[in-house]
Amino acid sequence: WPDHNKSSTYNKAKILSEKAAWDYVAKKKDCFDLVVINPGFIVGPTLSTNPAVPFSLVKQLLAGSMPLVPSLSVPVVDVRDAAKAHVLALTKKEAKGQRIACVGETLWVKDISKTLNKKFGKLGYRGPTIG
Repeated sequence: WPDHNKSSTYNKAKILSEKAAWDYVAKKKDCFDLVVINPGFIVGPTLSTNPAVPFSLVKQLLAGSMPLVPSLSVPVVDVRDAAKAHVLALTKKEAKGQRIACVGETLWVKDISKTLNKKFGKLGYRGPTIG
């Protein structure tokens, strides 16, 4: 497990809540099956008007509120693939007791910003491409 004391509040909450879930299942033998899906940076269409952390990064890039793009790469997963992983976790017996990393490719934030610029630049959005 990562050291949650060296993590952001968001990551700390994710680490501690997952640990608590595994501890609960270990103490309450056979209460229910636990499968944990750990998605990467989720991209794709959203139904929410209150975006989660990954969508807020995209919003910051599009709004131009970052003067420079961070030198950072992220494992990316399409929201539809993450949804399929959850369905499979519910329907496949082999998933029981597993921690599943749900990621596709790894992309640099600079490349994400360039892609957003190509798609939304004509609408007046311009994210940074210099880091």
